[in-house]
Amino acid sequence: LRATYATFSARAFDDSSSVEFAVSTDGGTSWTTCGRFDNSWQNSYPQGIRDWNIPSQSIDLTAAVAGKQEFLLRATLRVNAADERFALGRIGVMTAD
Repeated sequence: LRATYATFSARAFDDSSSVEFAVSTDGGTSWTTCGRFDNSWQNSYPQGIRDWNIPSQSIDLTAAVAGKQEFLLRATLRVNAADERFALGRIGVMTAD
């Protein structure tokens, strides 16, 4: 694999809710954290959640999967008392081999 990105749509408000992306290239034995989406991201407060019109975001996984032929992607959601104001939608992977 060469350039590889996790793509997703998400929104977060003024709390500590987040989603952390990690990859494993050894079948899930060890994991490398590649990025985290939270309320500090630009466009983290879009409107239109009811129709899921949330802008796409991406996290670069390239360094963690370079030279591999396959990997596992893990998304860990952490929510707090305001979790109804955090949303994670479409998740995908874009890569070049």
